[in-house]
Amino acid sequence: MGKLTGPYPLTEGHILTEFNSGEDALDQWIQKHAHSAIEARSAQVFVVCDGDQVVGYSALATSAILYRELPSSQRSGLARHPVPTLLLARLAVDKNFQGQGIATALVRDSVAKALSIQAIAGVVSLIAHAKNQAAKDFYLSLGFVQSPVIDNLVCFHLNT
Repeated sequence: MGKLTGPYPLTEGHILTEFNSGEDALDQWIQKHAHSAIEARSAQVFVVCDGDQVVGYSALATSAILYRELPSSQRSGLARHPVPTLLLARLAVDKNFQGQGIATALVRDSVAKALSIQAIAGVVSLIAHAKNQAAKDFYLSLGFVQSPVIDNLVCFHLNT
């Protein structure tokens, strides 16, 4: 293992074939669909690397949720129409690198990007759909708040 770098935008030069987070769907997405999503401009992908080998990644996309799906603590001043959000669509770290703070760094990078977007366009919250209870607990530990309507939806308020 060398020095970790990133998060940087995913490029063709990054090595994805050895990526193994332990979640097949997340591994398959980065290996087979990430470049297509970037090309279609439906998501942007950011990676942490050991050399050129991807050891962690996040994917961001624009989104919206219903007003009632947003935690009440994040509704102040909003009209009762769909709320513009940034979706943390994917987040994964290779099993060999888990527990080193990479996922936290990727989430913090996503918050920073969401705040940058908010400076030029309306975005109220960074949201994520937690895959399981461990993922939900992770997001909650970072300041995300549970949606009152959707069990696996967590929201990080950007207007704090």
